[in-house]
Amino acid sequence: MTQWQSQRGGDGSTNIQGEHVKYIERAQYGISYDDAKSIAMDVYERNITKFTQIAREVARERAEEFTGKLLRDISPEALEALKDPDVQRGLFFAQQEFACSGDDEVGDTLVKLLMERITDSRDGMRRLVLNEALRIAAKLTPDHISLLTCNFILKYVSFGNVRTVGDISEQLDAALQPFCGDVFNIGQADIDYLLGTGCLTGSSGFIQEAMSPGRYMGINYPGIFSTGFTLDDFPDGHLLLNTPLIEKHPTADGRYRVCAISEDDLNSLISEHDLEGVHQIAKNALKSRVQPEHVILESILECTPHLRPFFRRWKSMGMSSYMSSASAVAIAHANARRISEGQSPASLDNWLSPRGEFD
Repeated sequence: MTQWQSQRGGDGSTNIQGEHVKYIERAQYGISYDDAKSIAMDVYERNITKFTQIAREVARERAEEFTGKLLRDISPEALEALKDPDVQRGLFFAQQEFACSGDDEVGDTLVKLLMERITDSRDGMRRLVLNEALRIAAKLTPDHISLLTCNFILKYVSFGNVRTVGDISEQLDAALQPFCGDVFNIGQADIDYLLGTGCLTGSSGFIQEAMSPGRYMGINYPGIFSTGFTLDDFPDGHLLLNTPLIEKHPTADGRYRVCAISEDDLNSLISEHDLEGVHQIAKNALKSRVQPEHVILESILECTPHLRPFFRRWKSMGMSSYMSSASAVAIAHANARRISEGQSPASLDNWLSPRGEFD
C-alpha cells in the first residue's frame, strides 16, 4: 500500500498516522449509517495509490460499490467496529483490491469476510484467521476460490437431516453445483500457487492419509454406509443385544447395525437411554464396519451421475491429498454464504473453535 504524505482532518474526527494505513477515529459515541459510510470512504481516500484521473474515478466508483454492499447488511450496532484501527486496515485492503480488480465474485467474497470480521470483533484466533483470509482472498481468482469451496464441502462439511444415500447425494449436489464447473479451469500451476499462498497443505499432522470424498463420507455418515456385523466377527456385539442401540441389518441376513447415522446421533442415543457402559463398544460397531471408500462414492454417483466428470477431475488433480488451511476454510465459508445469500448451515466458529483435537 502507498503511504500518503499529508492528511486533512474533518470536524469531530482524529486522524492517526499508522505505518502503512491512515486510520480514522470518530470522537462521538454511536455512529449512523452515513457516519459509517463516511469513515469507510475516508479510509479509502486517505490511503489509495495516486492513479491517473480516469483510473482514480473508476477505482473510487468500485470502492463506493464495495462499501455500499458491505454496509447494506450490517446491523447498526456492528457499525461501531468501523472505529477499530484493525478493522479499518482490513477494510482498506479489501477496498483497494476490489478497486483495482473489479472482480464481482472476489469482491462479494471479501464483503462476506469483512462482515464476519466486523460483526464479531473478538480477539484471538478468529480475528487472526479472518485478517489473513482477507489478505489472501484478494490475491485469488474466482476459480481458485471455487476450488477451495469444493475442498471445504468435501472435507469439512457434514449435512444434517440425512437418512439415506439419496439424501446425502441431493445435498452434496446442491452444495457443489455453483462451484464444481470452475474446477475444470484449474491446472497444476494453480495448485502450486495455492500451496504457495498457504491455502492448501499436503496431508500431514492430524491427517496422515489422503482424504478421498468416499472416505470422508464414510467418516461422517457411518450408519448409512455400514456393512453391519455378526456376533461371530464382533463378539462384543452380544453386549448390545436387547438394547435400543442396534437393529437387524435390512439388507444382510444375520447381521446387525447400530441405530445411528453419525457419532453425534449415537452419543444422543447413549445419553437418552443411559447406556454409557457400552458406549465404546457401540462406537466401535458403528465406525469400524463401513463400506470401502470407492463403494461409498459409487453409491453417491449412482444417484448423481452428472457429477462423475467432476469427481474424475478431482481424482486426477490429486485433491484428496490436500487439506485447507484455516484461512482457506474462512474464504470458502464466505464464498458459500455469498452464493446462498448469507445462509450457511453453521457458523464459521464451528471450524475455528477448539474441538478437543488434543484430548
